[in-house]
Amino acid sequence: MDKVALVTGGAAGFGLAITEKLLVQKYRVLVLDISVPADTQSTDGNKIVLRGDVTQQTHWARAVSTVLEKWGRLDVVVNNAGINMTGKDTHTVDEAFFDRLININLKSVYHSITACAPVMLKQKSGVFIHVSSVGALRPKPKIAYYCATKAAIIAISKSIAIEYAPYVRSVVIAPSMGNTGMMQLNLGPGVEATPENIAPMLANIPMGRACEPSDVASTVAFLASDDACYLTGNVVEVDGGRHI
Repeated sequence: MDKVALVTGGAAGFGLAITEKLLVQKYRVLVLDISVPADTQSTDGNKIVLRGDVTQQTHWARAVSTVLEKWGRLDVVVNNAGINMTGKDTHTVDEAFFDRLININLKSVYHSITACAPVMLKQKSGVFIHVSSVGALRPKPKIAYYCATKAAIIAISKSIAIEYAPYVRSVVIAPSMGNTGMMQLNLGPGVEATPENIAPMLANIPMGRACEPSDVASTVAFLASDDACYLTGNVVEVDGGRHI
């Protein structure tokens, strides 16, 4: 397979699993992630990691130009980078955190589309895959602004799915609580991630477990593939039934 993917937040959690899954399927992958110490490239040349901030348009421009210079095309963009929040009374959320939440979870999607859509439209093919959250569909108390950013992603995806059809697809994945480093934020400060403490959060998931990174990665791989060529504007709940 000669497809090329750009994955944000691809150094850990869902993003790392997505990156590894696409590499196994013979994609060439560029990872854009602020958590890595430096730019790197795999020995086989199929993976490039750029240290970059998804809230900065210049970092997106560098990522896209690197992809095009190295591989000549861009087929898949996975907007995975994002932050969660520890539950707190909505009226007590400070403005600085609100702005950070908007910038990382939502403005990054704006930058993604601005930088990547022209490439896909020119080549008359491509797919955006946005990682939202079941919280966009079934909001929970005390994380209102997080849920709002994830719901906005769905609206954007549906809009560009219409606008860019038939050449460029746009779909959303809405996972439940993930078995990643972000689980601690769901538990709150000072609460250990023990089975006893996690159990109440799993009680609302019919499948009785958290979303594994592999669940999300497998769904991304399908949505990116030609097998999903007739899917656009969809929201795929990868949540063990939490949305019901």
